[in-house]
Amino acid sequence: MPDPTDDTAISHIVGQDESLHELAARYCVPVQDIIDANPALTDPDHLIPGEALTVPLQKGGDVLPALYSVQSGETLYQIAATHGGDVGEIALANNIYSQDRIYPGEKIWIPGMGGKAQPGATSANGDTATAFTSETKKVNDALRQVDSTQRLLASLRDDAAKGSNAAHAELRDGFAQQNADDALNQLNDAVDGAIGARVGVKTDDATLSKAGRELAATYVRDPATYKLVDSAIAQVRIGRQVQAIVTGVRAQSDPLQMMRTFSAGYANAPQDVKDALLADPHAQDMLDAVAAWANQPITQKPENGVLPQGQTVAAIRRVDQATQGLDKTMAGALVERAVSAYETFYKDPEHSAFSLFGTQGMTVLMNLSGRIAGSTQGDNAIVRLAATGAWNSDAVRDAIAAGADPAYAIALAGAIKMDGQKPDGVVQIINDGIALRDQKNIARGANPQPTLDLVKRMQAAGLDGNGVMKVVIDGMQQFKGVVTADVTKLAQHDAEISWLVQNLGAGMTPQQLNQAVADYRTKKGPGWQADEDKLRQQIVADGNQLTAQMIAVNQTPQTSVTRAMVDPALQAIVSDPSAGLAISTAIQADPNLTDASHAKDMADLFALSKIGDIGRKYSSEIASAYLRRNVLSQLQGVDLHDPVSVEQAKRAINSLHGEPFARLLGVTQSDLDKAIKAVQGAADNIAETRTPDGADAALQNLNKTLSTDATLSKTFNKVTVPGQLLRGVAVVFASASLINSDNKFNADPSDPQNSLKLLVDSSGFVQKNVEVLVGLGRIDKNSLMGQFGGEWKMAGRASAGDLIAGVSTVLDGVSAVRSTFGIGTQQDGANAALSATTAVGGALTVAPAFGAAAWLGPVGLGVTAVGVVGKAIYEANKDAHKYETASKRFLKSAGYDDVAADALSKQGSVISDAAGASQIPFLAKFAQLKKMTPDQIRNWVNSLSADQVDAVSKRLQQTASDSGGKPGNFTDGPRQTVFIAGADGYAVQVTRANTLGVFEEYLKYDHVPLG
Repeated sequence: MPDPTDDTAISHIVGQDESLHELAARYCVPVQDIIDANPALTDPDHLIPGEALTVPLQKGGDVLPALYSVQSGETLYQIAATHGGDVGEIALANNIYSQDRIYPGEKIWIPGMGGKAQPGATSANGDTATAFTSETKKVNDALRQVDSTQRLLASLRDDAAKGSNAAHAELRDGFAQQNADDALNQLNDAVDGAIGARVGVKTDDATLSKAGRELAATYVRDPATYKLVDSAIAQVRIGRQVQAIVTGVRAQSDPLQMMRTFSAGYANAPQDVKDALLADPHAQDMLDAVAAWANQPITQKPENGVLPQGQTVAAIRRVDQATQGLDKTMAGALVERAVSAYETFYKDPEHSAFSLFGTQGMTVLMNLSGRIAGSTQGDNAIVRLAATGAWNSDAVRDAIAAGADPAYAIALAGAIKMDGQKPDGVVQIINDGIALRDQKNIARGANPQPTLDLVKRMQAAGLDGNGVMKVVIDGMQQFKGVVTADVTKLAQHDAEISWLVQNLGAGMTPQQLNQAVADYRTKKGPGWQADEDKLRQQIVADGNQLTAQMIAVNQTPQTSVTRAMVDPALQAIVSDPSAGLAISTAIQADPNLTDASHAKDMADLFALSKIGDIGRKYSSEIASAYLRRNVLSQLQGVDLHDPVSVEQAKRAINSLHGEPFARLLGVTQSDLDKAIKAVQGAADNIAETRTPDGADAALQNLNKTLSTDATLSKTFNKVTVPGQLLRGVAVVFASASLINSDNKFNADPSDPQNSLKLLVDSSGFVQKNVEVLVGLGRIDKNSLMGQFGGEWKMAGRASAGDLIAGVSTVLDGVSAVRSTFGIGTQQDGANAALSATTAVGGALTVAPAFGAAAWLGPVGLGVTAVGVVGKAIYEANKDAHKYETASKRFLKSAGYDDVAADALSKQGSVISDAAGASQIPFLAKFAQLKKMTPDQIRNWVNSLSADQVDAVSKRLQQTASDSGGKPGNFTDGPRQTVFIAGADGYAVQVTRANTLGVFEEYLKYDHVPLG
């Protein structure tokens, strides 16, 4: 057979669908010659794309094919005639079955037209062909030799195992093993030559790796041979890079420059090259030389007057200088070589009266030890240095405070403990230094993980890490104070709008309140809005940072002592109103906090066993946000007439399977899977029936299953958060699908028959008394869906987005809400009203998170902040007439006329029992008692004359005073009387205006027609 390397040969990288016949035609070589040149080719009829084939070119020819781009209008006959080729050969060389099927721009090979083959590279389909050199033959010869020697060695071992004394003797002589080893070395040399022929003097890893892959591809069909070649390639690749770096190092004479050169090559090398570098004898010699240079101050005779500590500081500075910027592994290797000189110096009786290092030397040592800590050789060097007992409290503390790693101090404390002594003094210095270094950063919101890692290191060394943990806890407590300050700033900024929303919103519809807020913000201007946005974003950032801090602390392994320290601290933070607002706001604003990767961390953090019952609040919020982002948003567009839409919605529901959501709900995985299966069953029934009655029946069945099933009833009944959340998913699927699928929905929204009512029983849901269901206007109010309708009834056109908004808000746990979208909150006087503010603000804040109508999103957080900060803000602004001007504008935006807005904006006088109180909460309470809507009460007031409006205003102020500023004291109960001192000093009985009957009598007396 022809030897492919007797003449020029090329290595061809097989392309997709190429055949031997195609390649033979392309290179003008017989098929059998290609087969003979590739002994590893076991199936000539099926080539593997990407493998390399040796193609021996014809003797005396060595001519390659040319790659030609077909021009517009050309035929294969024209191309053959132009280039002197044969049509059939060109067609076969390109696997063209129909000579008419060539296209402009297509690239085809023309055999024999590419010129003389040149040594150096390979050929791939579409690339210029180049040639092998005789180096390929050397690799093949070496492989044969390896195969021969290893076969002989294996045969001897088999014979020896069978009891052959001769085989035993030959194995003992070692010649067979030596021949096998020599053959492998020859293979490495041959591979080195083959790669060198490809890459020349290049030594970068990418070029060497590419050349290696090309060479190895030739042997891909023979796994054993491929493994041998691949191993040799790896050694060549590593060896060439190591040699290049070492050669550069040896060209330097200055020790520091040697290290810099070595470091530069080491830093850019792959890990296997790094490992080989450190083990290379030349590199070892270099490290020894640099260490010897660095140790000269302690190994050579000192100058006159230089004390031992002067010698050691000079030496340690040289080591520090030599390791600047080095990888810690390489730096550790150098320091370990230098340590022995310090040990010898320390043991010298002439130096025994001194600590090995003084203040300056200890400072340098602290910085140096941090640079090498974490590498095997570096850690060993630190332990050996610590065995000298070198110490300076001030230097160590100050170095740690300035940023040095306490690795040396930890090693010294460990050594002291190993000697049976207490290392408390060293540990205290570590604590003091870390407090100076880290506490102020943690107090600014920095992640404490680096400090907590130090706790772990100290615990691993058998040391008390409680002092460092205390640094973290104290820093977090200080950051909590920063959060409170930020919440206070927002509360101060939004104090006025908060007061307006709390007090005037009680008598408005959601639309009216939205408009009033929008007008307010517009009048305040872009600067005010920008400041508000900045303050809100700061609270979100605060919440993110605080949560990250708590998660980091919670994940740190705890002893019983640290656990007793950590759990109360976490509970204090999450129980703090300002911190809680920041955390809740971050949960709503940052999707990352509720994704699958964070769910476990959040569930662990808010476990009841750690922070008490308040953890349930945060777990519910996280589960709700998780549900909203991962499921509810996907259900909004479900259309029962679109199978793809329905399937997407079902997949969204199915995504709730898994440990993260189960952990957030605090239920077992098996129970959650079973409950979700029930929800999926309800969704299937709803999709199948496509009717409100069918949806109602499906929801009834789901409710029954979750409430009565033996395993589910405990965790998924309607008074539990898990039960409420999953019912909410079913409600959203049912209602969104019916709304989106209802052809009447797109009809005239003013038609009462087409009116869709969005009903959410917010208060009942949050109080865990009933499930949330949504009723469409044409569903029987006595049906299960209808029964769950609440007081908020949005007449006219309701979208699936509105539905998501309502249900999501309920799922977020908005409480203390009553009529008109949950905005009007029961007011119990100016101070007491603050207790309900958080719930109202929460309702306003969450809306933008799920893309529904904005409600009062921009100001919601500010309203909540005022409620959180509490009476301090209110007391600071307590003024009987402070908000009257703003109130007037607010009421006008809601549709009250000038006369009514002017009269109703007046606040209680300072001498009344309701100083600063708004009239509107009492007007809203009057409307509630009279069963009037906000629109009806507004229209009634606007219909009155100026004198009548003035009378209503005075009576409302009187009622506010007689009710002690608390709308809850304004009832439809029996009249109440009280004795007061008259002008003559005698007691006079008067009737309070805090009951509906008395209030209406006063209005009749004032000639005001009742609404």
